Amino acid sequence: RALAPGTSCRGREDPTTVEVQFYITQLGNVDAKLGHITVGGYFRRWWHDPRLAFNNVTPGCFDSVDSTIKLNSNVADVTQLIWIPDLYVDNLVTKDDSLDKSLTEIYPDGRVWQSDQVLWTVKCDMVFSDLPFDSHTCPVIMASYSLDNRYLRLVAKKGTVGAVSSGEAITGKRLQSTSWEVEDPSLDRFTKPGMVMVEFNDTKPWDYLRFELDIARKPKYFYDNALLPDFLFVALAYSGFFIDPIRAPARITIAVIPVLIMRTLANAVQASLPALSTRVWLADYLSASMCLCALAGFQYATVNHLLQTEDKRRAKFQALKQKRAVVKRLVEAAKSEQTHVGSLLAKMQRQPSQADFSMSSLGRMSAGASEFASSFALPDFQAQRGGNTSPAPRPERGDTGTPDEDADLAVVSEDQPAQTEEATAANRETFSEADLNVISYTFEIFEKHAGRGEGVGQGHSPQSVRRTLASFAIYLRTSDVAHMMCQFNRDQHLDVPENIMDIRMRFGQFLVFITGVDDYLLGVRTAFRQPFSGQLAPSEALDLFFQWTFPLIVALKMIAFYAVLETWY
Repeated sequence: RALAPGTSCRGREDPTTVEVQFYITQLGNVDAKLGHITVGGYFRRWWHDPRLAFNNVTPGCFDSVDSTIKLNSNVADVTQLIWIPDLYVDNLVTKDDSLDKSLTEIYPDGRVWQSDQVLWTVKCDMVFSDLPFDSHTCPVIMASYSLDNRYLRLVAKKGTVGAVSSGEAITGKRLQSTSWEVEDPSLDRFTKPGMVMVEFNDTKPWDYLRFELDIARKPKYFYDNALLPDFLFVALAYSGFFIDPIRAPARITIAVIPVLIMRTLANAVQASLPALSTRVWLADYLSASMCLCALAGFQYATVNHLLQTEDKRRAKFQALKQKRAVVKRLVEAAKSEQTHVGSLLAKMQRQPSQADFSMSSLGRMSAGASEFASSFALPDFQAQRGGNTSPAPRPERGDTGTPDEDADLAVVSEDQPAQTEEATAANRETFSEADLNVISYTFEIFEKHAGRGEGVGQGHSPQSVRRTLASFAIYLRTSDVAHMMCQFNRDQHLDVPENIMDIRMRFGQFLVFITGVDDYLLGVRTAFRQPFSGQLAPSEALDLFFQWTFPLIVALKMIAFYAVLETWY
């Protein structure tokens, strides 16, 4: 009982070969956080002990002796009289000691078979990079506690001594739990070989038998509780782009809630895992979705900022529209002085009035105002001759003055005498500083958006006029602006070029045009609604841009994540 077969008091003779097999019957708890897996089944061993051989030829003898046979009143069972290999599980965490079912059989030729019912919890190193599509290989590592391989050789059942992988170390029927399944679910039964590793401890070689259990996660739980909510709340964040941005509480709520939900989902996933510093597919997927939801919140912050800017621009446009009568008087004053608006403003700046206003505010005008006044070759409303033009409608014979005189609100001629200081002061006294502040601001914006070759005093192209209109929250395409400028020229009996994009507009014309622009906006056709049409306010264009691109970003995220799933680490 104390000595293994093949050994005697004289020393070692031949090592005893012990065959091992684990017949698995149940897959218990898989604790991913601790890296523990619980398995149950029958732990079987086979070895040969020639000292136990007996003759069973005589009638009435046993074909085998098992542990259920009580030999005498002093011995509980036969296992107390024979040598049994002292095997242990190297990566065992706990075992259920309440299971005491064991069976040992001894055959006439000395072969011994022993089977124990066991429930083991073993340590398993798990890698969660593919979560929730992860699979793990969990080993059960076994060795003799007291005998090195000079005395005992471990192999799997039907295995070959000395072979690295052989035999049938683990077998069983298809197993599964609520969240995990063993091996290929299409197989009704599986068998895997054992691997023998020789390790040296204190210069002694020891056999370690390793048999592995492959388990795969059922992803449905995470589909239902992580991926599906992820998709729904990303869609909820997307729906916020269709809510009127002036409904701030609704937009903020629908932008913030998905971010919080994504954070909660990510926390739930992390709670089931150990503290990891490695990549986890599902955690990264949820983090990407959370970033998209946060992007929706940042987008609304940008839209809200644009709305405030647009509101300020609209307020300035409304202030300018309220000065329509002032603009008309200013143009009439320029006409009476036979000059143009820019020249008149420059003269007022050079000669401050002692009346009801101070022209100090005109200091905000462009430093080139004087240059503007002196650089005009034509007044604001003089017909623009030359080039390929189509004649504008002319007044009837009953109208007063020549057509050009009726069309030009202010005519400048080199032969005409310059205005006297008294006439300029008289005209200046009819306008308040508040009135001229609006005109001065408009002049600054008009010159600010001048294009190349459109210096002070030059007519502005439709592109420049479009940018100036945008500063007053009027958003149009360049072609629409060109059409409106042509309509305005015809209304003012000015020539219109054959190519509408060649039309130009001076500041005095622009003042009259913008204060009555609502009349021309009614004729603008709305183009196909898209973010880059130029007919949308920046806030509306940004919302529309995200309405178009956000689903594409989400789709690309999903495709990218699933495409790299196999290589995620």
